[in-house]
Amino acid sequence: AAYDDWETSQMGILQEELDQLGSNYLTGDYNQLRQYRHTLSGLSASQDDYIRSQTESTKSMRSQQGRSGLGGGTLGARSDKAMASIGNQLDQMQAQRNTARAAYQMGIENSSDLYQMSAGNLVTGFQTSQANQIAGLEDSIEGLVSQFELSAGQAYADWYADLIDQMADLDIYTPDIEAGEC
Repeated sequence: AAYDDWETSQMGILQEELDQLGSNYLTGDYNQLRQYRHTLSGLSASQDDYIRSQTESTKSMRSQQGRSGLGGGTLGARSDKAMASIGNQLDQMQAQRNTARAAYQMGIENSSDLYQMSAGNLVTGFQTSQANQIAGLEDSIEGLVSQFELSAGQAYADWYADLIDQMADLDIYTPDIEAGEC
């Protein structure tokens, strides 16, 4: 009964701990997703702002080229450099997105691994405690069996000694007792 009470209590504690761990895991996942979306939103806004500003700058440069009547030369070189710079900047922004995506995926995987490891540790801890309780219970039972065997052996020895004493008190060796009378 004591073991059953202990086990019921510990199962309740284990369930509460697993529930809390699961809740923390889901909250962490939600927060990571929210942060990832916020990061992507910020990167998209930065990219949109950058593209707008570069579009205006490029229009201005093209307008200058058109007014001067020169398609090449210094203005053309500046325009080519600006286009290359825009391409590089957009590539860097895409790299930032890729980095954010990789960090998010790694965070999710790490959270999952940590959850599984923590849940496994909780269950293993419970199972170890349970095995220790069962071993203690078995030791107690063995002790009770040994105690019973000693008590039963002593009771038998006492009974046997009492029987021998009673038989010694009988005068069975007197000639007036015959075998048929026993």
